Amino acid sequence: MECEVVKKVSQDSYKYDEIKRKLRELKKLEMKIRSNNFDFLQKNSKKALREFDITELAWNKFFDLKNETTQDVKYSIMELSLMTKDEFKNVINEYFYYVYYCCYKESGLTDYTTMNTEILSQLGLPMYADDDEIKRKFRELAKTYHPDNGGDSAKFIEIMEQYRSLKS
Repeated sequence: MECEVVKKVSQDSYKYDEIKRKLRELKKLEMKIRSNNFDFLQKNSKKALREFDITELAWNKFFDLKNETTQDVKYSIMELSLMTKDEFKNVINEYFYYVYYCCYKESGLTDYTTMNTEILSQLGLPMYADDDEIKRKFRELAKTYHPDNGGDSAKFIEIMEQYRSLKS
């Protein structure tokens, strides 16, 4: 019995280490994508990393490598370790969507087809949600918060405004 517990703990530790390694690689990749001078980052890593941290990385909003999360992040290491491979893959896709959204926004290349990710997350939708998903979620929330159904009218108005801003 004790041997099984030790085996389980070592498997969990290995999984944490593997996830941490992958997430660190993602952070470096984001820095490469968002940096104008990545050669400088590679040559002077510690100094460049300190200077680069001045800009807001999407990685810092998404992930935390500590076992007990103290930050307000979307996914903790514990949550990631409990995910299936497909769920983890969806998280990575969502993360890269947000990274490129930030790049486009910083470069002034935002497209009208790019949705406001903050509103999507407030509505409980993934950052890559399509029009059908947005419409479905809006209708669900509208039914819940409609004043005729006993819902909160202020929340209903807020949802209507968010939906309008996504559609415009």
